Amino acid sequence: MEKNGVLVVSNNQATVDIVLEGYASMTGGERKSATLLWNVLRSAGPEYDNEDRPKCTSRITGVMFPIDGKWRQALGVVTKRNDPMAVAVGARDIAYDGKFHWVPTYDGNVDYANFPDPQRVQRGETVFEFKAETPQGLADELFDMTDYKDPKYGLLRVCTIAGVRNGKGPGGWDFAVQNRHDIIAEYSKKGMPEPSGA
Repeated sequence: MEKNGVLVVSNNQATVDIVLEGYASMTGGERKSATLLWNVLRSAGPEYDNEDRPKCTSRITGVMFPIDGKWRQALGVVTKRNDPMAVAVGARDIAYDGKFHWVPTYDGNVDYANFPDPQRVQRGETVFEFKAETPQGLADELFDMTDYKDPKYGLLRVCTIAGVRNGKGPGGWDFAVQNRHDIIAEYSKKGMPEPSGA
């Protein structure tokens, strides 16, 4: 996140730095286009999960930024390498109507197949209507709605992070976390090393 409020969120680090730096240094007209995000996702491609590369994880990146006195977001996903139709980016002004646009990494099945239709993001068909009004309320609401226990893998949900732009935190963002684990206490009981500084 930049001091000017530009916020980048992703399911991996590879795209974050270049998108954050790019959007923080762009002029208003350059920001309005989602071309930089599309190009970065197309170049990076999906994240390969093993060295044999038969499976990959969709790479997702979103950016929110101020422009012309309002806020705009660009949200993108890439599900395959070297396929222009496997890259989709939707850019729109933020409406402040209790809804946000989202993109799933997977198709919702436990076999972890990639999100089958990335163009839904570009068409604006992935919208979540929420009730919460605070960062913690939103983190809790997202955490509660993902309460799925798979017979084979157990509880899949681990953590949600939510941010609300209300002027209270860095760059004007206030964040909250809901996590299934008390990281230091629970992992330490299992014999894993404690985080440094604990």
